[in-house]
Amino acid sequence: MVGTYEERMRVLDELYPTWKGYSLWEYFEENSQRFFNKEFLVYSDCSFSYGDIYQYALQAAQGLRVIGVKKGSHIAVCMNNIPEYIALIFAIAKVGGVKVSVNTNVGEDEMQYIVDKADVEYCFCQEKRLLPILKNIGKIKKIVSMDEEDNGICSWKDFLRMRCSETEDVGDEKIDIHALCDIMFTSGSTSAPKGVMMTHDMITSSGYATARSRGMEPGRRICVPIPLFHAFAYVEGLFAAITVGGTLLLFKEKFNTDKTLLAMQERKANDIICVSPIMIDLLVKGKPSPERFPVLHAAYWAAACPEWIWDRARQAFGISDISTGYGMTECGSTATIIRPEDDKDRVKVCHGRLKSGGRAAIDPDRDALLEIRIQNIETGEETGIDETGEVLLRGRTMTPGYYKDAVVTQHTIDQDGWFHTGDLGILDEKGYLKFLGRSNDMYKINGENVSPQFVESVLSRHEAVNVVEVVGIGHEKCGEVGVAFIDTDRPTEGLEEELRIYAKEHLARFQCPYYYIFMKRHNWPRTETGKISKKELRKVAVSYIQHHS
Repeated sequence: MVGTYEERMRVLDELYPTWKGYSLWEYFEENSQRFFNKEFLVYSDCSFSYGDIYQYALQAAQGLRVIGVKKGSHIAVCMNNIPEYIALIFAIAKVGGVKVSVNTNVGEDEMQYIVDKADVEYCFCQEKRLLPILKNIGKIKKIVSMDEEDNGICSWKDFLRMRCSETEDVGDEKIDIHALCDIMFTSGSTSAPKGVMMTHDMITSSGYATARSRGMEPGRRICVPIPLFHAFAYVEGLFAAITVGGTLLLFKEKFNTDKTLLAMQERKANDIICVSPIMIDLLVKGKPSPERFPVLHAAYWAAACPEWIWDRARQAFGISDISTGYGMTECGSTATIIRPEDDKDRVKVCHGRLKSGGRAAIDPDRDALLEIRIQNIETGEETGIDETGEVLLRGRTMTPGYYKDAVVTQHTIDQDGWFHTGDLGILDEKGYLKFLGRSNDMYKINGENVSPQFVESVLSRHEAVNVVEVVGIGHEKCGEVGVAFIDTDRPTEGLEEELRIYAKEHLARFQCPYYYIFMKRHNWPRTETGKISKKELRKVAVSYIQHHS
């Protein structure tokens, strides 16, 4: 890492004296010319410069025009982290198309849903198992497979051979930075997947804000072992790297502890981007040492984590900057970030647990790309300092809404442009956000509201508790009751009673969990991104209680 945080900021200020906003293609083209011969992408044993991927994208743009893609066409892309995916992202942007990002683990029914919901006309697919269902969807005009031609489906090799005539437009027209460029579907943990609309300005501004907030310098080597079809990797990996002329380190295989550590060492990674703390925990269990990673400076993850994982990672890798943040796809990935110069104690909401926190992902006194407000849930009024309420977000890094879902959009984004996250939090006097959990995670016992996050914060202080998650489930007498999932290294005999006594000493009676379930955290249900799924935990709790009552 070169220089202090302030010195690195001065370098970025020279690259971007003011932030004017860009379309995806403008941003990539400008930085490709600026860093033309610099290494942009390392994949398997291959290395690509910015100029290489730029030419690759131009070639792919020709193919898009030939198959009929026009400005505003919707193109589903179902690919892993391969160079072709990177080239296609910018080729679609150049011709003014709209990429529909598809998780490669998607099921057949969900694939059908996404194609219908997002008005997909063209599809690039790496998953052979999905080709039959795509062929049977009449509205799709062209399917391109990454493998050899199969039953009339165009192969990527044949696609690249396509060339426009000299008179055809390859996409040199100006693209409005506020135009739609990507639709990313949420996981649909509480409802059907929603298509988050992302504009050009939203994505490029988010990438810039990430690079600036984290103090990245030119040449940063960013390891991305998570899929680029997730906003966190897409923005904070790909677009943050482009902002500073950095190098993206991608993997052919799915996440594997030993292979990831070896690649990080051999490719001299400066940063590692993970989705969840469990990924960092797995890397730590691979027994790294600071000597193996002398140039690794920073690790980032997208979820709250126990403090012991934070400390363990710092010691194992010798990392100077470990950062988390608060965000979601709807805000271009990250709304707040813990910055290198931040006082880490400020983002601790309780003993033993770090919650997503930090400050807005750009200095508000320079470019106010994002505003944060805490609103009282009952009155709708803005709260005071250190008062709990719903987290609201507004700014150019925010989504304009959900595709073909006006009702949900109107419910989520108010008339003043504030996005209602459904999350609880507080802002302190210096603008640090403390995330307290989902408002709909709250449960009610005999008319009293209970915050699972508060109960977790208290139980986490018990010396036997490694990790704790609390959920509310229905109860015929009390309306709802709390269930505490506990990960511990101690023998569980007698521990439940010990925890019950501890809870009574530190919590109000209605806040004390009714049930305790001891389960190793690696067995807890998780979302595709590795986050703990409280929705599924509730199901586990109900099943467990039914079998043990």
